[in-house]
Amino acid sequence: MNARTTQYCATDKLKEEVIATPIRPRGTSLKDVIAQVEASPAGKEGMDRARRRVAALKAENKLVPSIRNLRIAAGLSQQQIANAAQMSQAQVARFEAGQGDPRISSIERIASALSTSSTQIMAAFLQQKALLQPSPQ
Repeated sequence: MNARTTQYCATDKLKEEVIATPIRPRGTSLKDVIAQVEASPAGKEGMDRARRRVAALKAENKLVPSIRNLRIAAGLSQQQIANAAQMSQAQVARFEAGQGDPRISSIERIASALSTSSTQIMAAFLQQKALLQPSPQ
C-alpha cells in the first residue's frame, strides 16, 4: 500500500464517519457534536485539517494574523487553548475578540499554547481591539 492509497483510505474513513454522524438534534450543542467527531482519530485529523485550511484561507487577507487564525492554523479549539493556558474557554473567546485588558501572564500562556511569541499575540490582540473602536467621523 503506497502513501496515496493510505491517504485515500483515511479520507474515505473520515467521509464515512461524517456521513454516519447524525444531524445535530435540538438541544445538542455544536461543541458536543465536534467532540463526537473528534472522538475518533480520523475525525480529529479531519477537524485539525479543516481548521488549518480555514486559517490559511483567512490569513491571505490579513497582515497580522489574528489570534483566532493562529489558533485555527495550529489545529486547536478554544477549549484546547484554554486547557493549555489554564483559563476558561470564555476567556479565550474574549481574548480572540479583542475584549478586555489581558494580563501579561495570560498573553504569555496563550503564546505558549500556540507556540508563538508573546509579541505576536499582543499585536494580534491590539489589532482586534482596534477593529472594535468606532472610527472618528
